[in-house]
Amino acid sequence: MEETSSDSEGYIPFGTPVGGLGLSEHHNGDLIYEDSDNFVEEDESDDDELSEDEEQFRIHETMEGDRLPCEGTQLNTGKELAHVVENRQLNQRNAMSPRDSDSDVSTAALLGYRSLGIGGSPYSLSRKIATFDIIPDTASNVLDRMESRGYIGQFTADGERFIGAFQNERIIKIYDPLRNFKVVKSIQARNLRWTITDTAMSPDGRFILYSSITPLVHLVTMHTDDPGIESIANVTDIHETLTFSNRSFSEGLWSIKWSGDGKEIVAGSSEPFVYIYDIESQQIVSKLHHHQRDVNAVEYADETNRIFYSGSDDSFIHVWDRRLLGRSGKPVGSFIGHTEGLAHLNSKNNSCHLISNAKDQTIKCWDMRNMASWNEAKEEQKKTDVPTFRWDYRWMTYPGTGKRIRHPRDKSIATYRGHQVISTLIRSYWSPAHTTGQRYIYTGCGTGSIHIFDVVTGEKVRELEHHVDVVRDCSWHPYLPMLVSISFDGTVVSWEPSFH
Repeated sequence: MEETSSDSEGYIPFGTPVGGLGLSEHHNGDLIYEDSDNFVEEDESDDDELSEDEEQFRIHETMEGDRLPCEGTQLNTGKELAHVVENRQLNQRNAMSPRDSDSDVSTAALLGYRSLGIGGSPYSLSRKIATFDIIPDTASNVLDRMESRGYIGQFTADGERFIGAFQNERIIKIYDPLRNFKVVKSIQARNLRWTITDTAMSPDGRFILYSSITPLVHLVTMHTDDPGIESIANVTDIHETLTFSNRSFSEGLWSIKWSGDGKEIVAGSSEPFVYIYDIESQQIVSKLHHHQRDVNAVEYADETNRIFYSGSDDSFIHVWDRRLLGRSGKPVGSFIGHTEGLAHLNSKNNSCHLISNAKDQTIKCWDMRNMASWNEAKEEQKKTDVPTFRWDYRWMTYPGTGKRIRHPRDKSIATYRGHQVISTLIRSYWSPAHTTGQRYIYTGCGTGSIHIFDVVTGEKVRELEHHVDVVRDCSWHPYLPMLVSISFDGTVVSWEPSFH
């Protein structure tokens, strides 16, 4: 073990495949940016002018700096609101732009203005957001305050709803971000043990799943035309129970994911199994047992549903091919490099890159082209030279704090340090493709802060502080420069850029 500080670390060794990360290799081995497919091409029209339909969208600015829509403002999608916000922020920065009367403006300066998306060029603020440092780093509003720990906090894929799940109140709240985060539905959870462990939204947005430390998953409608309706049982709407196991009611489901086609649910359990549940037949179609301890995290590689991952307390991340399960029932490979159990997995949704948050206090980035074979993983399970500790992350501090603990056969392509994974299964994510080009990784923390890392350099670019207890989950809006965090202190907080 090498003595060192706990600062963030990121490395991508020369020669490592880096396709899809927005990088290319210079002739001297240095890594440089190249255009990313995730950058959004903008309309060539003048961004300072709004269409007649867009004129109705007004941004209400209060003394507290609220940039959310006025009550009564009607927006069809999060993309429309993002367009209005872009134009408003662009106008606020006109002082930075070059004037037509300016002379002797260098080519470099013009290119700089264009990349920033400012001035009279047709490039909008989305280009600036995707290329530079517009990060939601200032706590702007306390959106809700509960006498309960907050465990889940996630925007839906379209950004039109925010889902919050709370422990003591045994409740899931559905908020409307386009109406000042008004609560449009409350779901009273059933058959809970300890807390709600995970939620998942159906691809069509009609249903939400939630799990607990039981072998049951509950399916509830997301229908919110009548705000204030509470879903308690099969009275006001659908509230169905899906049984994943009859072995023991003490078996818990730590993580659930809905497939992109809406036909299957994959779940990680404490037994430790990975379950695949068929929605139409309402039964388990695969029960995979190749982890040695609890399966804390599952994730699909992309929307094709062919490849998915599972992360366990045995420190391994297994890679599964749905098409081969009927023949072998074995993983097609594994990611080896963590020294403690996994807490969370998040895919870049490009069939190639994955990040994992673990109890060894690191986030690691993985490339499918650099995974170990299943035979290598089986041999790795027999080895005893991996540095691990006997500790319980729920109430102890990490024994390796202040030391650089490294797996001798680490196959990850980057490692990020500086946050704490204690007390609960803390989650980490890629930043949105639309507004950042997935340039950042962000995570909650056991200290109550939120950490944002640069994917390429590994540097911690922001540490957001407001909460006074653990931040288990947080979510960056898919189209707006807004982040929302949920904490064990019971608060739901929105974060917006400071622009200082």
